[in-house]
Amino acid sequence: QVVANAHGEKIKVSVCGEMSGDIAQAMLLIGFGVDELSMSPFIIPKVKKMIRSVTIKQVREIAEEAMRFKTGSEIRQFAEGKLKTIAPDLA
Repeated sequence: QVVANAHGEKIKVSVCGEMSGDIAQAMLLIGFGVDELSMSPFIIPKVKKMIRSVTIKQVREIAEEAMRFKTGSEIRQFAEGKLKTIAPDLA
């Protein structure tokens, strides 16, 4: 809802912190429509590699599917599993 509301007002959505620096969670954030991720410099190459390994359609479908889970740990396990399938060298 945050992304949809912000984009409706032509406002970009940025996420800064550990979630952005976790490759599987960054994949979800991109799928949810987050525009900018801020993370520690040492993780940037891995996140860039993940971005080059997926399509926007894939990450949107993954994010939509993740919304079916009830707990954060279930969502994390799901995202990590999807990442292993898409880019096994990053998981």
